[in-house]
Amino acid sequence: MPKILEIYPQYKTADTLCIIKIPKSKYWHVRFYVSKSFNKSGLFHQSTRCTEKRKAWQRAKEIHRQFDVSKYEMPKDVKQFNFNTIVYKIYDKEIENYRKHYPERNYKNSKWWEKKNRWISKVASFFEDVNFHNKEQMTNAGNDCLLLLKSKYKLEEKTIAKYKADMTTLCQTAVDLDYIEFVPRFKMPEFDEYEDKPKEWFRYHEINKVIVHLKDLTKSTRDLFYDEMSDYINLLRSSPFRPGKETSNIKFKDMTINDTEIDRVIVNIKLPKTKVSKKKKKVHWNSCHPDFTIDVLPRMMNRYPDMLADDYLFFPHIKNRDALDQRIRNTFRKVLITLGLYYYNGIARTLYNIRHSVFITLSNAGASLEDLARMGNTSVPMLVNSYMKSQEKDGLALNKRIFLNVKDRKKQKK
Repeated sequence: MPKILEIYPQYKTADTLCIIKIPKSKYWHVRFYVSKSFNKSGLFHQSTRCTEKRKAWQRAKEIHRQFDVSKYEMPKDVKQFNFNTIVYKIYDKEIENYRKHYPERNYKNSKWWEKKNRWISKVASFFEDVNFHNKEQMTNAGNDCLLLLKSKYKLEEKTIAKYKADMTTLCQTAVDLDYIEFVPRFKMPEFDEYEDKPKEWFRYHEINKVIVHLKDLTKSTRDLFYDEMSDYINLLRSSPFRPGKETSNIKFKDMTINDTEIDRVIVNIKLPKTKVSKKKKKVHWNSCHPDFTIDVLPRMMNRYPDMLADDYLFFPHIKNRDALDQRIRNTFRKVLITLGLYYYNGIARTLYNIRHSVFITLSNAGASLEDLARMGNTSVPMLVNSYMKSQEKDGLALNKRIFLNVKDRKKQKK
């Protein structure tokens, strides 16, 4: 296999399609996995005869579409191959079912496509050379994978638990399909009671940079998606909303505007029921920051002047809300990487970290933990042990709150 100088895309995909640059060739080469019956490596490799990356990528996709993979499909007796083959067959079947049931949706936004990519990138290598008829080998492979997810990838306990659940479910499905004879009992790595890392939060100026960048993208691309997404983020930082379904499923009828107060207009938003609120049969409301009410809300109302009560507050024209949430998350991540804001203190930040920022900012401004917990539909222990934990590690915020009214003696001397 020739040395790879450059590869695009840099992340692994479920169809393994990519283009590469190799020594002694000015052209980009297309590469994707077919099967072990195709050749020794199982990889298709061919020159695209293109020197430009964009044209080479288009040519690669064309070659991939025209290639008849069915000629080299593995025999039905899958037991002679490794466990990954079984996993891919299971996921491919689920992806195909998704495409049949939701033909109007992009199957690459489905959870099955995401799970398959996750398996390829972080799990598959552990089961590559394992005899999946051997229970001890299968168990050790899964346990080694879970340990590495903690030590190398620094994943949280609840995230690793999802990987463990996926491995167990796949093994159970393989048993049901008569591919294997047992379900291994995988073991979670040990976590200290307080080992869970604090979530890093966004400072006010960092969120401002993101919003400005989205506005710039609107101008450069003329895609109004970025402009509306900037208001979506403004809503997230106006109150401790949970990004995702809780926010994207808010409808116009869920918002109430109270202008009877003398000094301000109050905007409250009724949120979709969560697991907790369903059990307690409670309706939860979030109250928005006055800055949002004054600066952002009028622009949102003007964007869709003919909005109906059952229309979504954001992107009402997009019916597939799961795909919308995925695009928002991906766009936010790309913007953070572009601005150099994705990592802080070595910890990656996501859209959800804005919720942490709201709790910390309002707490530093004097809001009580009880009121914040009630507004955020959470508990005081959860606030202290998770949301507020990142600001306490250096003692800075705690110092500011305790000594808020103590004057600086150096400034007094001046």
